[in-house]
Amino acid sequence: MNLIALPENRGRTIELIDGRAVMMAGNTSFNHIRICGYISRKIGNYLEGKTCEVAQDANVYLFKDNLGKCKNIFQPDIIIGCDKDRMTDKGYEGTPEFVVEVVSKSTASYDYFVKCARYMQFGVKEYWIVDLLKNQILVYLNGGEDPPEVHRYTFKRSG
Repeated sequence: MNLIALPENRGRTIELIDGRAVMMAGNTSFNHIRICGYISRKIGNYLEGKTCEVAQDANVYLFKDNLGKCKNIFQPDIIIGCDKDRMTDKGYEGTPEFVVEVVSKSTASYDYFVKCARYMQFGVKEYWIVDLLKNQILVYLNGGEDPPEVHRYTFKRSG
């Protein structure tokens, strides 16, 4: 059976987490899209003329040669990739330098726990969890220590 082809799964994102297919939120809110666009634009402006690139909703085939075959295919909201050879038509094949996930109610536990652990394990240098319900951004800095350095920033939403 082709899980992706089922009518009830159209428009939904399916990620591979530890070799298991997991249905993600799909049909994100306008506010989610707006926040992702704003962050991506700011990062893109900063990276102008540099070797790294920002991308939204790219498939990330998360692997490292020393950790075996790819068991995690994520579709984070935003990534920064600096290795042009890893940017393919399929997505980013390897470990991006930076990842942003904007939390959805239905996928929060994956973002906070499972995906965070995988991103740190595979060497993502910086991981942001933007939580619009808690009005906070958690920034995980991966310097190889266990646990990573974590910073919490709060914000007020306008409107």
